[in-house]
Formats: sequence, C-alpha cells, structure tokens
Amino acid sequence: MPLRFPGVEHIITSDRFLELESLPRRIVLIGGGYIAAEFSQLAARAGAEVTVLQRAGHMLPHFDPDLVGWLMVKFTELGIDVRTQATVARIEQTANGFLVQADGAGGKQAVTADLVVHAAGREPDLEELDLATGHVAVSKGRLELNEYLQSVSNPRVYAAGDAANVGPPLTPVSSHDGKVIATNILEGNLQKPDYRGVPSVAFTVPPIAAVGLNEIQARAQGLKFNVKSENTPNWFTARRLAERVYGYKNTGRRRNGPDTRSAYRRSPR
Repeated sequence: MPLRFPGVEHIITSDRFLELESLPRRIVLIGGGYIAAEFSQLAARAGAEVTVLQRAGHMLPHFDPDLVGWLMVKFTELGIDVRTQATVARIEQTANGFLVQADGAGGKQAVTADLVVHAAGREPDLEELDLATGHVAVSKGRLELNEYLQSVSNPRVYAAGDAANVGPPLTPVSSHDGKVIATNILEGNLQKPDYRGVPSVAFTVPPIAAVGLNEIQARAQGLKFNVKSENTPNWFTARRLAERVYGYKNTGRRRNGPDTRSAYRRSPR
C-alpha cells in the first residue's frame, strides 16, 4: 500500500525484513495489522527495541477490541512500544539512523530507529493491467464483481484473491474462490462464495483468532445475543505453556444461529 510522506524511500517491506542477515537494535513498524503484530513480536523476542506506530485506535482492527486489549498485555511484557492514533508525517535520515516523526492524539512525537518497516498492509497492483481497455470496472483498488465473482462490466472476466472486491484477504479464501470461479467458467454461474464461517488468526504468541461476528458487528446488525468472556490463565493448556495471557470471548445468538468466537488459545491437539 503506498505511503505518502517525505522520507518514504527509507522504509523496507516485510519481504526485505525476512531477508535481513542481522537484526538492527531499534526497529519501527508503520501499521498495526497482522504484519505489524507478528513481526514486532518476532523482533522483540530476538532482542530488538520495537516501536509500532498505528494510525487507528488499536492494533489488529479486524479482531474484537477487548481481546486485542488482552493481547497488548503480552506486548507490554515484551517491551514493545505500541503507539496508537499515531500517523507518520515524515522520516529523516540522521547520522545514526532515522528519525520517524508522527502526529498523534497527544501531539507530535518522534522515534529514533535503525530500521523502519512498512507494515501498513498490501493492495493489488492493477495499474499495469490496463483494465479500462478491457472494460473491467474497478472500485477502491479492486475489481467490481457480482455474487458469482464475475466482473459487473465485462462478463468474460472473473477475479479471485486480493484483486476481488469481496471476501477477506486471506490465502485460503483466494484458493476457495479460485475453485468457485473454475466451476462457474466451466459449468455456468452456479456457485457463490460464502464467507460467514471464515476463521482468521494472527500468529502472535499467544495467537489471537476469531470466527463469525464479533460483539460490535453483532450489535450493528441488531441481533439478540449473549456474551461470555473470561480470562483463563488457569486452564491446563495455558499452564502447560506458562502463558498468563489466555482467554476467550463468545458472542452467541439467543435463538437458532451460529455462535461467534474470538480467543487466545493453543489447542492441546
């Protein structure tokens, strides 16, 4: 995803991060999603001083805020400095590294770094495809599709994965959509993707996982439901790992309907 501020040429991608031969002492990650959450823990556990600058009000906005709040306890234990509502304004190169300047709810702030990592997400690179020539409509950087994953403006075109304007941006979802598209191309438009039961996991330690609607989404839909939430560091599976950050939140419909769950768990199986 393009970042538009002075000094953006000094940042590296998450791909480059994985290719590092040695780990710098001070690392700043821009963004607060999956990449930032996972890579910040990776770097901190390897001994780096890590700062996360997140524009939103909390990290991992696709997960229940209550559970993200629990996970932040682990980030604090690891010494990760998470600064939310912080928008990067510029990056300056100095004699000893970089100075990352940001505007936040508490005013201007600056963080020194030896390495700055782009962790603000990715988006499809569609520009070179010249989709306008093929009369393929695009909206907000993705192809506009109907319920069969078919272009609304050119029925010869189907799309799956990040280029599509439907479904969560997950690799297994892309694979599933590819099968739906193959069937529709070969047999006519018969299949529609269903994303209601797609789970999502951020592989922090402990991991945070969710499936179905969280509490905020259920309230937005006007559903009647019960919420059960508990910290469970005394469960055997938590004690076995000496993990103090452990728990679950269940948002279940009062009448017939699927439960929705979010949790920090490591399955014993």
